[in-house]
Amino acid sequence: MRRWRLWFLLGVGGFGLVMAIIFGRERSVEELIAQLQAPSAHDRADAVRRLGGMGAKAAPAAPALIGRLNDEGTVLIRTKMAWEKEWRDVPYSVGSLARDSLTMIGKPAVPALIEALRSGDAKVRREVVSALGGISQEPDVRQRFGDSPEKWAEWWKRSEGKSEKK
Repeated sequence: MRRWRLWFLLGVGGFGLVMAIIFGRERSVEELIAQLQAPSAHDRADAVRRLGGMGAKAAPAAPALIGRLNDEGTVLIRTKMAWEKEWRDVPYSVGSLARDSLTMIGKPAVPALIEALRSGDAKVRREVVSALGGISQEPDVRQRFGDSPEKWAEWWKRSEGKSEKK
């Protein structure tokens, strides 16, 4: 009887370990880029958020994230602001999450973002300008440069020169 209990506990514990390895492991950038094509908005949003959480390591995903800027799929994210008493579910589009992830990737995403300003889609250009403004952290830069790829490219050259001098 005792042997049966031991094997049962080892079996259950082993199953839990296997599940933790399968579902808890960090996924590669390539796997997450592939997940951006999932039919489910929840799965796409999960990939977008994980890529943003990787920061600069997710730079190869910038073009794929830019491709999701006009994704209207909606997910609910549980949030609570410091002044609020209760948690609440807030709807976010996959596109707005992609914009935020591009901002979190930061400067490695800038060349792809500047190229995306040549898009014929006004919404994509608007989201790109928002991401570039978040990366630049300069006051009123969005208003000064608008969606002009030339002005943003000039800013990028100046910005890169500053970082090389440091």
